[in-house]
Amino acid sequence: VRWARNKNVTGYQVFMKVHVKGFKTSFNRVKTIKKNKITGYRCKMLVRGMKYSYRVRAFKTVKGKKIVSPFVTVTAKAK
Repeated sequence: VRWARNKNVTGYQVFMKVHVKGFKTSFNRVKTIKKNKITGYRCKMLVRGMKYSYRVRAFKTVKGKKIVSPFVTVTAKAK
């Protein structure tokens, strides 16, 4: 998954959810990227034909506190 760089943030948080028919699944954080120059994440353990959703949000650290943006979500099947 890729996104546009935002120079005004500290980094990004990436969450992933696997869709399993008949089961309710939830998002889990898979990566915290602490450099705003990195604008993508690749999971190497996807199963062909499975459906995955990713949520990404930016964060900025101000005086030791994390301020987060709203999530952007994308869903796709692995090829």
